[in-house]
Amino acid sequence: MKKKNHYVAQAYLENWIGADSKLWTYRTVVDHARKRLWKPMSVKSVAFHEHLYTHQLIDDTLETWFGSEFESPAHRALQRVVNDCRLCRDDWKRLVRYFALHDIRHPSRLQAHLQQGPAELKEILTEIGQDLENRLQISDPKDLREATTMFSRLIPLKITPLDAENSEKVELKLESYVGRSSWIYEVRYALEHTSRILHEHRWTILKPCRGLKWFTTDRPTIRLRFFDSARYDLYGGWNGKNVHLFMPLSPDHLLYAPIGQYPVVRGTRLNEQETMFIRKVIAENAHRYIFSSDRDTQIEELRPRKIDAMLLNSERSFWSNWNSTNAALEAEYTERTIGI
Repeated sequence: MKKKNHYVAQAYLENWIGADSKLWTYRTVVDHARKRLWKPMSVKSVAFHEHLYTHQLIDDTLETWFGSEFESPAHRALQRVVNDCRLCRDDWKRLVRYFALHDIRHPSRLQAHLQQGPAELKEILTEIGQDLENRLQISDPKDLREATTMFSRLIPLKITPLDAENSEKVELKLESYVGRSSWIYEVRYALEHTSRILHEHRWTILKPCRGLKWFTTDRPTIRLRFFDSARYDLYGGWNGKNVHLFMPLSPDHLLYAPIGQYPVVRGTRLNEQETMFIRKVIAENAHRYIFSSDRDTQIEELRPRKIDAMLLNSERSFWSNWNSTNAALEAEYTERTIGI
C-alpha cells in the first residue's frame, strides 16, 4: 500500500525543475520568521499527505485509477504542449480531465467536504436508498448482501434491516459519516459525471509576456470569478458566469478557458499587464506552497508569507491523525453491515 498520496502529479511538477532536478519552493505560511524564503526540493517531497485517499479496505484503488485514467494519458499531451506541437481532439480531452483531477482531489476540497458534507451525505443516502429499493424489487430479498456490496465499498455504510411484522417489505436503516470514504465517493462521482461540463468549454494555451514565466503551486487549478481587476474572487465553479479557468502547464504554457466565451488563439503571448495579473491570481490561489523554475523574488511581493505557528501545528495534528481515525471508522462501518 502506497503511503504517500500526491495531490499534484510529480510528472506535472517536473516541468519546473532545474538542472539539479529540484523545484524552487516558497512557503505561504511559516511558523517563525527565521525560515528562509526559498528552498530547493525534489518533486517527490512536496504536495502529498500520507494516506490522503487510501481506503484501508480497498487499498490503492483510487490512486491507481488516477494514474491510469488521468495522469498517464495526459503525459503525452503535456509533452506536446511544452514542445508547441499541434494538439488533436484527444489531447485536449486529456488535458481537461487532467485539470478536473487536480482541481477536485486537492485537500482544500476535502476541507470543504468535511464542512458541507453532512447535508450532502443526506442526499447521497437518499439516492442509495432509492437505488437499493429498485434493485430489491427485481431480486430475491435473500440477495440483499450482494445488492449492497457495491455501495458499502464506495462509502462507509451501516445497513440494518428493521423488524417489520406482518409486512412484505424489507425496511432498511442506512447510516454513514463524513470522512475519507465519503470524500472518495464525491471525488469519483465528480470525475466520472460532473466534470463532463468542462469539455463543453473552449480551451486554449496562453503564453506570458517575454521576460516573465508562469509558476505553479500546490493548488495549480484556478477558478477565477472575474468582474474587473479590482473585483474578483477564486470561488468560481466549473460552469459559472464570469468564470475563467486556468492551470499552468509549464513556465511558458497556461491552460485557459473563459466560460461562455471564445478564447484567443492558442499560443497567444499576453502583454505585461495581463501576465502580471494572472501571476498575481496564481500566487493568491496557492495553498501552502508556490513552485518555480527559479528563485522568482516577485512572488514574495505577490504573496507575502504569513507567520502562524498555531495554524501549522493544527494542520500537523489533523494530518497525523487522519489515517488512523478514518481507518478505524472504515473498518467499523464495513463490519457493522448488520444482519445481512
